[in-house]
Amino acid sequence: MARNINIGKVALKFCGLWDNITAYNAFDCVNNNNNSSFVALKDVPIGIPLTDEEYWYRQTNFDDVVDAEAARVEEFETKIMQINSDVDSAEEFKNQAEQAVIDVGVIGDEKIEAVNTAGTTQVNAINTAGNAKVSEIQSAGAVLYSQQSLAPEQQTQARANIDAVKGHGIAITIDPITGILTITQED
Repeated sequence: MARNINIGKVALKFCGLWDNITAYNAFDCVNNNNNSSFVALKDVPIGIPLTDEEYWYRQTNFDDVVDAEAARVEEFETKIMQINSDVDSAEEFKNQAEQAVIDVGVIGDEKIEAVNTAGTTQVNAINTAGNAKVSEIQSAGAVLYSQQSLAPEQQTQARANIDAVKGHGIAITIDPITGILTITQED
């Protein structure tokens, strides 16, 4: 046969705003005007204030809960602002790095252009010097040709001059029949 046993009140009963003209039972829960909630530890006679810790247990101060949650929200907002700042800094760094790559490319292009210009200048200088040397040799050849009709000792000197020019990679020949002077640059 089933038997019922009364173990008493086992759950909180919410009774609203505390009233000093009301008696409360154990486990009754009330609120005050300061957003705090209190639980009756035992049956409370009429007029016992909420500050009497023999009868009342302050369960929650909702202002403290709200303040704590507001502090947590502020902490999260601060962290979010820091993360956004870090993201902005990273984005700025990325932009600077991309610009540096562009700048290096431009500088590289400028260096290549400078090398090309210097090379062209040197080639032009070499061509000018070579042309001057050819003109000098042609003049020497004309002098040598005119010396063909000279006396034998003068011809010997002219041949020495021809041999001296040959040492510079230039070949000079005089056709004995026609007397035509040919100047060629040896490779």
